[in-house]
Amino acid sequence: MSQRSAWNQAAPVFNRRHEEAPSLIVVATAEIEELLDPVDGAAILEIGCGGGGFAVALARQGAQVTAVDVSDAQIAAARERAERAGVGVQFLRMDAADLSPLPDAFFDAVVAVFVTPYIEEIDAWLAEC
Repeated sequence: MSQRSAWNQAAPVFNRRHEEAPSLIVVATAEIEELLDPVDGAAILEIGCGGGGFAVALARQGAQVTAVDVSDAQIAAARERAERAGVGVQFLRMDAADLSPLPDAFFDAVVAVFVTPYIEEIDAWLAEC
């Protein structure tokens, strides 16, 4: 089964768990905000955005967020989350292993939470980021 198919299938359970227990998103978002200081106005790329928890939290703080995920179902859930929150995030269905469609040297920061174990060519990927 491809990563895309697997995440499309897992998306409902994954997102429900993060909605029920958002503490990880709250803690990690606070750490990300501290590292970026200030977040407001920063162009941020989130790789492997899942249901959009981090992307939406960062957009609420004024970041201009582009968020990518391999799963159509996760992108749909993330768009719904952003709409409910009243924030704008550019969500793109894209394989995290190939970021070449994105502009070079555009983003102020790249956030990739829980995605690195799924990247086979990690050195090349990190160079692209």
